[in-house]
Amino acid sequence: METPVSTSEINVMFTTLRGTLAAMRVAAALARATGARLRLIQPRLATYPLRSAGYALAAEPEVVDADREREQVVATAGLPVEVLVSVCGRIADAAALALHDHSLVIIGGHRSWLPTQLERLQRTLESLGHVVVFVNEADHVA
Repeated sequence: METPVSTSEINVMFTTLRGTLAAMRVAAALARATGARLRLIQPRLATYPLRSAGYALAAEPEVVDADREREQVVATAGLPVEVLVSVCGRIADAAALALHDHSLVIIGGHRSWLPTQLERLQRTLESLGHVVVFVNEADHVA
């Protein structure tokens, strides 16, 4: 018997600004209908440049644009949003750390006849037992 999806929380993975805005619109509508709380998970990919003494964590890049984009996405929801910024090597790593078992996750992006990075992320999350809704950003242009 499979464990049911947790609907007390709706998770949105920050992908691109346009994709995340589309995903947040869908997530906010679901949250209003179900009374679930919203979480925005924003992976911040860490880079590790090679130095003469070995690997070292790079100085944090300019994050002003990322912060501004995150604020825009949160404002779009029109509801309180819990924000989790995760420094990680891969987006899937951030999801693995932030998500509870059998979470509902909404990701936004574009579909292609070739598998995209986001579609691979969707399959990875589903293989971990999460329910993933992929929102095609082209269908939700504001």
